[in-house]
Amino acid sequence: MSDNHKDFTALSGSEVEIEAFGVPGTHGRLAAPLAHPPTVRMAHETFWIANPPRDKDLHAGFVADFRLARPGEVRLRVIAPAAYRLMVDDRELAWGPLRFAPSMPEYQECRVTLPAGSHRASLHVIHEGLTTRLAAQMPGFAWVDVAGDLEVPPAWFGRHLHEYLSTGLRVSPLQGWMEWTQSPHAWTWRTEDPSRDPGWRETVPVPEVEKILGLACASPLQLPVWPSVVPEAKEHGIYRDTYFCYRFDDPAVAFMVADPAPDPATGPDGTWQRFDLGRIRIGTLEFDVQAEAAGEATIAYAERLGPDGRPVPIVAGSTGPTHFLQKFAFGPGCTPVRPLQSCGGRYLEVRLACDKGAKLIDVRFRERDFLGEPQGRLTLHDGRLESIWAVGLDTMRASTEDSAVDSVRERGEWTGDVSLAAIELLGVGWDNMAPARRALYHSAASAREDGMVSGCGPGELIYLGTYAAQWVNACVRCAELEGSTELLADLEGPARRNVEALLACIQPDGHHRLPWSFVDWGYKQPAKERVDPAVLAHVVAAIDAWDRWQKLLARDGADAATKKKADALRLIVRGAVAEDPHAYHAAVLGERIGAVDRETAVVATQRQLLSSFPCNPAGKRLRDPTQASPAVATPYFTNYSIDLLLRAGRVDEVIEIWRKAWGWMLDCGATTWWEVFDERWSLCHYWAGAPTWQMSRRILGADAALHEGRPVIRIAVYPGSLKSAEGRVAFPGVGWADIAWEREGDAIVYQVDSPAPWTLLQQGAPVACTAGATKLRLSVAGSAFMP
Repeated sequence: MSDNHKDFTALSGSEVEIEAFGVPGTHGRLAAPLAHPPTVRMAHETFWIANPPRDKDLHAGFVADFRLARPGEVRLRVIAPAAYRLMVDDRELAWGPLRFAPSMPEYQECRVTLPAGSHRASLHVIHEGLTTRLAAQMPGFAWVDVAGDLEVPPAWFGRHLHEYLSTGLRVSPLQGWMEWTQSPHAWTWRTEDPSRDPGWRETVPVPEVEKILGLACASPLQLPVWPSVVPEAKEHGIYRDTYFCYRFDDPAVAFMVADPAPDPATGPDGTWQRFDLGRIRIGTLEFDVQAEAAGEATIAYAERLGPDGRPVPIVAGSTGPTHFLQKFAFGPGCTPVRPLQSCGGRYLEVRLACDKGAKLIDVRFRERDFLGEPQGRLTLHDGRLESIWAVGLDTMRASTEDSAVDSVRERGEWTGDVSLAAIELLGVGWDNMAPARRALYHSAASAREDGMVSGCGPGELIYLGTYAAQWVNACVRCAELEGSTELLADLEGPARRNVEALLACIQPDGHHRLPWSFVDWGYKQPAKERVDPAVLAHVVAAIDAWDRWQKLLARDGADAATKKKADALRLIVRGAVAEDPHAYHAAVLGERIGAVDRETAVVATQRQLLSSFPCNPAGKRLRDPTQASPAVATPYFTNYSIDLLLRAGRVDEVIEIWRKAWGWMLDCGATTWWEVFDERWSLCHYWAGAPTWQMSRRILGADAALHEGRPVIRIAVYPGSLKSAEGRVAFPGVGWADIAWEREGDAIVYQVDSPAPWTLLQQGAPVACTAGATKLRLSVAGSAFMP
């Protein structure tokens, strides 16, 4: 494991201190930037339960009593490697997980004002004991620091929460273990007396953590109080199990083959109730069970309905069996069901297995919603386009928990996905770079020994040459949208080593030994004897971005040798595309680096998109990730290709593509965008949200940039045949600005209403603009209208 925390500031973000942490509506976002945040060495203070019965799939509970002599504020900091819930008395303060790179652990800080007297801090932690897409394998541990005017400081006691079973069943091979309780008292352990009740012992230190974790610093995200969403109650009925099985036989199969409408005379096993969340969300379902006898509640989470209209608690593409299920024992009377683990889905089904009457009370979904309602807006006076724009932000919101994650299937933090789509969507919708920024730092903190940043992490580390290249561009773009070079200064060292590692993998003739170099689903790599121009174009774009990175830091740019290598690769890309001008991916990426003329790339793009499904209903669909076909098109790559068409002024053609392709998903009932143009893949993947940021940036026309290290706004409108547009976009360092434009003869009248002074970049020169209304007249400049 590389020790990158020694080479750059671990994280950028000050410690946000708020009274009574977690006011509803306070969503996680980056705190005020701080170049050198405070760090703590926590290894000697980590603790765990004494003599744990196993080294994985274990729930642990911890309590610590403390006393305040007078009313006052208490500050708590917490770290745990997987899901956790920190409470003081009956107040929930932090509910993780909050993923981190082991070399760069992050603590969540919260503050709460308490009355004088005795109080109890409690912490529930899952010890996975394995590597998932969210977290690396680590020893079981927790770290909590409590500070304030304490008359009696806390002393931690812990016990194995035997109320939770170890099943050997994972939610999926990419995520952790199923949550399954065997006692209706799984919520009451927090009130037990460690001095009298069985199982409690003083906690023990975990010294081996010191060998794994770097210095800890404040997370740039605040965990919000997860908002409650009331799901729409749908069908209900009785069921009868038809699959005889032992307790831990495949519960997903047992769930799916149960009879949802048996003859009551056959002896039903319980009742069921279905719910609809309206769109896919990540979180957990909470409720109370009122029952006359003991029983078991099963919660199924599903992103889709099966052919019979029932929720399907399995997720394809997970590399193995999946069980998107949770099971909780309940007793007579009222039993609270409060899962710690979070899952993802749109459709829910709760089954109550009980011999006597049992019913659900106060059903609510606690969503891991870091973003809240979007702040950006767009009006094009076209309902279809506005719906497409809005669903892009709904998809981003559904995919943003403590990081931007690619799907409920794995909840992985993929660098290329973040680099290409998340940064733009977060900027357009929320002016909140925190989830993307964290991903960029995690990638750098998880670099290979040669310096290549990770393509997926910070749990299971996967390295992709193309994603490592895209990371460089993403850092520069993130800096532009933040209006600051702070991130570039922080990550300059890792970026230099990453560029060096990329070039070290490429031979002078263009052949490469880069790790998995993903270009697109369905992308067909050239024969081994030929170079891959699409991959090389990614690397050249990274070097071009590195050159700009250096200049933004007031340096001379990339060194001459690096630029010479980039120019040589540029010529190779040019030659390869000249031999095959219909090579869609290579032509589009080649145009970005100046190796391919724009018209060649435009023709290749139009040919690909218009001949492929769904623009061509008879076109080829992409059935699964193993297919490689030049005849398919994906939403992912339109982040590049449709942006090319817009910049080339082919706006009306693009609008028709959006109507056909994304409109097809809407007509199929999509409320979040799908991973590809096929309903069998993930039904919630933000990389398909390209139309949203492209409408805001290209059609509304305002974009953020840096000029000599200072934030500026570039205005370039690509209107097509649209007559007007209105919207709201963020100006870095200024706030949200209202924008409206309309045609006036051969020009466009463009009005900006800004809350503070801002700077317009006009013909390469900064122009100061005042707060309030600024009216500009735009004329045709190339394919755009510009001031």
